Amino acid sequence: MTFAGISTVPDLVVYRRERVPRDDDGQVAEDFAVPPDIAVEIISRGQSRTKLLERCRWYVEHGVPLAIFADPLYRVVRLFRPGSDYGDLRGSELLDLGDVLPGFVLTVDDFFAPLAADWA
Repeated sequence: MTFAGISTVPDLVVYRRERVPRDDDGQVAEDFAVPPDIAVEIISRGQSRTKLLERCRWYVEHGVPLAIFADPLYRVVRLFRPGSDYGDLRGSELLDLGDVLPGFVLTVDDFFAPLAADWA
């Protein structure tokens, strides 16, 4: 996706259905020039925590209502909103996404639960 003059590839983006960019035929657009409702960055081995936190701040400064930084190794999540950086959240602390996805609240443990699931 490209917005604010920069092309970026977050690990995950969320657009509410009514905001999904469409082409002239009503199909999902190939290029997204509108900021998403949520951008998620998940740190993995070899990535810089500092750079990903800066990227989350950049998203919010350029029109993304909510950016999420996730560290699966340490089971830490940080939420970014305009004017707010909530610091690291862990365990049973709540991730309230209701301002972007009405009614959507989960704990940090719930956020990472799929990583512990037995998929066999």
